[in-house]
Amino acid sequence: MTLEDEIRIYLNMCHGNAWRISAPNPPDEPALVSAFLSNETYLGLRDILRKYVSPSTKVLVRGIFTHQTPKVLIKGKTKSVEIGDLLIVHQHFSSPLKPASGRAILFQAKKTRTSRTGSLANGTEEIQFELYQSWPEFTGETRLDRQPDKVTPSWNFQNPSVNAQSATEGAEYLTIFKGHAYCTPFTNPYQWTAAISNGPDFRFVKKNYPNASTWSSGICPPVPSPAKKGVDCKTDFSNTFCDFLLGKKGRSFQPGVVSPTSDHWSLFINQMLSFAFSDKSDYVYKLASQGVVDSHLRGQNLNYLSGVPMLFHASLEEIYEFVAAAAGHTELTNFVLTNEILKHIELGSYIRGRDAADVPPVNRLQDSPSNLPSSHVPLLLVMTHGPDETPFNSQK
Repeated sequence: MTLEDEIRIYLNMCHGNAWRISAPNPPDEPALVSAFLSNETYLGLRDILRKYVSPSTKVLVRGIFTHQTPKVLIKGKTKSVEIGDLLIVHQHFSSPLKPASGRAILFQAKKTRTSRTGSLANGTEEIQFELYQSWPEFTGETRLDRQPDKVTPSWNFQNPSVNAQSATEGAEYLTIFKGHAYCTPFTNPYQWTAAISNGPDFRFVKKNYPNASTWSSGICPPVPSPAKKGVDCKTDFSNTFCDFLLGKKGRSFQPGVVSPTSDHWSLFINQMLSFAFSDKSDYVYKLASQGVVDSHLRGQNLNYLSGVPMLFHASLEEIYEFVAAAAGHTELTNFVLTNEILKHIELGSYIRGRDAADVPPVNRLQDSPSNLPSSHVPLLLVMTHGPDETPFNSQK
């Protein structure tokens, strides 16, 4: 079995789990995405990824779902749109003496019967299509700074970023099968180990989606292709995700960029990672259809780490692992990645010098126009540490 095969099984298990939780009603689009990011399933993805790296490489995975996705306004438009429904980020640490590397990709999700989106010429869908097709300049309208800095009037992903990659390499469309393709029973203690069986709509997913996968993806066709033609998401999403991990998909970013820079893509990705734990991103998350009915604040008071959010995410995941090990469910963790990131921060600060320029700003540029707290795109974060810059292999 390959990495692509195991990711596909994981996706289909998440899809079946979303249907199980939402029964007797069908899951909506946010519910299908949240099932992919749920902590009762994403730990299974972590276990998969750990099988496809060398013994010297440490892998952590973290999923964070939110309804409060940032909205942006394209220059010259009157209606704002969500910047994305899913953001996948991979950040790799190799040595305290070497800068961390990062890669990210945004997805716009559509729940459909076939792997094609169908026409995207209706209302704000056409604006979203234009955003992903050519990435014109835009301003943040809600839950994102209006502009990247006090001088630059708008965000521009067309500006050069790491490896001079184009803006369109950082975003794709994603179609999610709307039928009940797979079934999974409740499984204790680990839902990600649930058995998968064919659901009532399996024949349709087998016919209409590549490799009978419940998710597929595709690049927005270039100008002048009209929104009415939509996007042909003909690639099995497990293949897209696998290529992303292998460094063949997505757009590189520079980790830790929080101050004014012409590299707006890096600034945006780092803001999303920061918002995922900043106390300014406190919000109440409810999703009754997925069994989340207790309101709780998910923000954290860690402003002093706003420039290095990986440390927070790594330490929290390794705390979860430590607790699981204490209960006898997993092997004891030694907080390897947390300690390595701490070394990276400490030694890097020592080498660069502890001057004011190295201290990330605590306050955001400005409040969002609607006075809503800053927030992020639903996020899947993969963190790795090891000697290899591209740590994953498609074969065991």
